[in-house]
Amino acid sequence: MASDNTITPIRGWAFRVARVVMFTMFAIIPVHFIFHSWRVSDITTFFAYILLLVVAVLSIIAFRFGPLAWALLAVLLHTLSAFA
Repeated sequence: MASDNTITPIRGWAFRVARVVMFTMFAIIPVHFIFHSWRVSDITTFFAYILLLVVAVLSIIAFRFGPLAWALLAVLLHTLSAFA
């Protein structure tokens, strides 16, 4: 069994990576407004869902669910911008 000294850096690392991926999700939202092609929009939405899965796994590892909530908001914005 791992001691607390080895688990804490892993949780911190997972939290930081989850935040970076979550900010990436918000950064690619304007792609929906720039490219109105359905193929590009579908690819971007699929990419957002993959990133959501990554953030979910990292949030579970870190036991901090703030980035997951923000990532869900980003996916909602991706979905809304796909219909615009």
